[in-house]
Amino acid sequence: MKQCDLAVLDGDILVHRAAWWAEKEGIDMLENRPHMDIDEWSKGHSKVVVAFSCSRTDNYRRDYFPLYKMNRTGRPEPEGLGYAKEIVEDRCEILRRDRIEADDLLGIMASSGRGTAVSIDKDLRCVPGWHWNPEKEDEPIFVTEEQADFWLYTQWIAGDLTDNIFGVWNHGPKKAQKILDNSPREDWDAIVAELFRNNPRPEHKSIPEIEAMSPDEYALSQAICVRILREGELDKKGEISLWIPDLQPEANVGSPSQSP
Repeated sequence: MKQCDLAVLDGDILVHRAAWWAEKEGIDMLENRPHMDIDEWSKGHSKVVVAFSCSRTDNYRRDYFPLYKMNRTGRPEPEGLGYAKEIVEDRCEILRRDRIEADDLLGIMASSGRGTAVSIDKDLRCVPGWHWNPEKEDEPIFVTEEQADFWLYTQWIAGDLTDNIFGVWNHGPKKAQKILDNSPREDWDAIVAELFRNNPRPEHKSIPEIEAMSPDEYALSQAICVRILREGELDKKGEISLWIPDLQPEANVGSPSQSP
């Protein structure tokens, strides 16, 4: 696929990094930092847009797993965060949609071939398309659908504790990748479903929101949390088409849980 002229930047990371940097260097140094990062992150592209997330409480993933990113509640934010956002918003075209994250916007743009997803977040690699981590790569790389799905299922099994996604008990990324490497792609849904049924996390016994779920409901909640939206999964009205893996024989999404 031809490389994109449009760079779609992860605004959440961009402004947080700039604001935390200014905490050490001095707030009066903040004004130039976002401009420097935008220039660096969009290098080689003729156009640039910056994507920002909805509010954490408005995230659609909370409808299915109320604990999603709850571990971040109450964490201090850098003093200059609002100012950093103003600087970026004054300079760049902004992408922001109700109920979804910046990751989803980057994922949709990358998987549709409309833009290069620019972020230092490795989780974006679960979406096919052009990607660039300007801190680790000299130029954008293309992620195939097969590669993206492999990382998606790895994340589904292993979880991501930074986002309060627990995954399968005692299964980290290396174990998850070994399982997937040794299994045909068409069997992955059933294999992961069995992992969730047979390996409940002991900690979950003390978490009412998880204890109330069946193993399949819990597996689906984790799948919804790790899945970054791709092309065709958000329509013009903002309706989300959920990716639902086949967890036969018990798969049933049912009604979303109520967020706290």
